[in-house]
Amino acid sequence: YGILQLLDRDVLGWEAMYDGVFSTLGNPNFLSAFTSLVICASVWLLLYPNKSFPRIIPSMFIVVSIIIQGNTSSLQGYVLSIYSVTLLIILKLYDVRNKLWIPLTVVSAIAAMFGVMGILNYGPLRSILFQTSNVYRLDFWRTGINMIKENPFFGVGIERYGSVFREYREKEQVFRTDPNQTSDSAHNLAIHLGATGGLFLVLLLIIIVLIILYKSLNLFRSKNQINFAILFFVMSTTTAIQNLLSVDNLPLSTWQWIFFAGLISLSNDNSLQSQLRKSELKNKTSEVAFHKYEFREMFLRCILIMCSLLVLFRPISSQLLMKSNFYLQVDLEDNQAVEEKYLRLDKTLDRDPKNIFLARLGANSLYIDQAWDKAVKIASRGVTIDAEDYVVWWFLASSLEESGKIAESIRPRQMTIELDPFNYFNYYLLCNSYAKLGYRTELEKCAEKLFGIAPNSKESQEVQRLLIS
Repeated sequence: YGILQLLDRDVLGWEAMYDGVFSTLGNPNFLSAFTSLVICASVWLLLYPNKSFPRIIPSMFIVVSIIIQGNTSSLQGYVLSIYSVTLLIILKLYDVRNKLWIPLTVVSAIAAMFGVMGILNYGPLRSILFQTSNVYRLDFWRTGINMIKENPFFGVGIERYGSVFREYREKEQVFRTDPNQTSDSAHNLAIHLGATGGLFLVLLLIIIVLIILYKSLNLFRSKNQINFAILFFVMSTTTAIQNLLSVDNLPLSTWQWIFFAGLISLSNDNSLQSQLRKSELKNKTSEVAFHKYEFREMFLRCILIMCSLLVLFRPISSQLLMKSNFYLQVDLEDNQAVEEKYLRLDKTLDRDPKNIFLARLGANSLYIDQAWDKAVKIASRGVTIDAEDYVVWWFLASSLEESGKIAESIRPRQMTIELDPFNYFNYYLLCNSYAKLGYRTELEKCAEKLFGIAPNSKESQEVQRLLIS
């Protein structure tokens, strides 16, 4: 599909929000990382050829993937491809007992060290590997680390990184781009887990990774099905590195856990076969025991899938409803249509009443429609769901301001400042409200804070005129 986009034959007509090809993944970085997995699997097929699978096929995939990578404007795919192919070669040499794997590992480790330094804008490779986006990524990391420092045990709450991002970000991030530029992900799985769920989740992730490493080493030593063990190990670690450098994207991160599961399955199969060999039950009894083991596993998987579907039914159905209701366009002159849309959005929120994202989207949709009073109602519900969510407070304050209820908007606007202390635009809006109400003392105090944060901004200049007038 990326090739179709490259040839300007995009059959689905996706809206391009970034430079470069992005296929169906929505972001060139994700596609670039995905092609590195394709290259990894293709090189593995060349290293472990199959007579029923012609070598021309993986070779073609490698060529096409490299072409797509070159048109994503993303460096991630190149870095991950080099890592995965190098690791495949090292493990292949180990498999065939070629001692060249030892010096190659040492050289690769040194190169990796210089590579990491280059990504962080240090060392001789920084002119090649450093990108401006890395600065923003480090901002997201630091914000996540600040959340961990202040909430080490339980984090700020699952999926609440974006909700409280403004509260924990550093001042430099505000002026690096735009005060309203935020993120809902730490762009690093470990930091994101620690920020949202506490250090316990980070420890759990580390334990899982250590278990996978231990089982992988056992598989490498046993040499049993080592070809598949090598593939699963390299693919899983490649996606793990991607998750440490970027957003935890579901189409990519899912593969990490699939290949982790593959390694565990291989390890368990080896363990079971070893037990059967030791007991010397090479008869029908051993076969029956093996089939019973498989049946229990399959039954347990079906139960878990059914439970998952039951748990996810309400959230998924509410999101589908929100998707259809969000884009409903109404005529403000048609009071019945406006009321109908509001009721639909309100009922959608009733399906999943603790989902702050539904409140955000509902308030946002009504705000765009300029149905201020209805937007206030949905935003007010959002405030009761999460009193520290900046977005719903912003829609509440802005809707009240737009509807002329300036006095009522003061408290919500103050909350946006409390939750985003470096966003000077909110100070500007609050100063405007004070000026309209004739609150001279409050205006001067608000202006003083604005001048302290962004003295040279156009917002400060506008407020200076308000003080003079």
